[in-house]
Amino acid sequence: VPSGLTATANGNNRIDLSWGASAGATSYKVYRAEASCALAAAFTLLQSGIVGTTYSDLTVSGSATYAYKVVEIGRAS
Repeated sequence: VPSGLTATANGNNRIDLSWGASAGATSYKVYRAEASCALAAAFTLLQSGIVGTTYSDLTVSGSATYAYKVVEIGRAS
């Protein structure tokens, strides 16, 4: 499981995400919900096939609260 997910506001309409690599993962998917983590009921897939451990969400609004989760895909053999 990816660890240490951080989300940092970086200018207007941008949140930069970073996380610790999951041993053996071949790629990652990033999901977002429009609520705080405690209230997030439905996450929407933002991007799949991410091979690194960073992602920039450029579709955010400064007046909203977001929750993110990152899921590993596959394992290297």
